[in-house]
Amino acid sequence: MTGPFLDMAMNGGEMGFDMEAQTAKIWDGGDVKICASSLPFIGNAVVQIIKQISTSPHRLATRLERETGTKWLIERTTVEAENKRGMEDLKNGQVLDTIQPLFYSAAWEGCGADIVGQGKHLVVGIADA
Repeated sequence: MTGPFLDMAMNGGEMGFDMEAQTAKIWDGGDVKICASSLPFIGNAVVQIIKQISTSPHRLATRLERETGTKWLIERTTVEAENKRGMEDLKNGQVLDTIQPLFYSAAWEGCGADIVGQGKHLVVGIADA
């Protein structure tokens, strides 16, 4: 989690600081630490994540088996099946049940996950890792 976007919150007054009126609303004595991130910091973090070497769910599962020393039960599915399940749950009003199938199906290749392999990172000006 990034916490609030510090620069936006400071400039917009959401953190209790009014730059124009030069007033501040201090919470709980003012010494309680907060966690916040600036938009440039978040942008740099996203770039670094995109530059990371991509992997596959199969490779991750193999690594987990090796690290834990146990055989894992693997359930196989498809993006199409998970999208269908998520949309059915959504139609039935089970909104929370849609999060995993719809979110994660978008993360697997075929739905735009391998942006480096597809050259999409160049569109936003990120050099090859």
